[in-house]
Amino acid sequence: MQDSAANPVVVALLFLARCLIPVGILLGFSYLLRRLGLVQGSPPPAEKTDNSKSSNEGIQHGRP
Repeated sequence: MQDSAANPVVVALLFLARCLIPVGILLGFSYLLRRLGLVQGSPPPAEKTDNSKSSNEGIQHGRP
């Protein structure tokens, strides 16, 4: 029998296909769920206020 060497370009393309096809399926499924209204996107981040300084005034950190 003859040993056939695998073409590295074909191996790289198969590797990329093996990684990208499942990612594409997951992203497409997520898009469809959002489009149908079954899943909502994350809410926008809340703005930080200056109250963090006043809430930490009573905390002692072990230093005098």
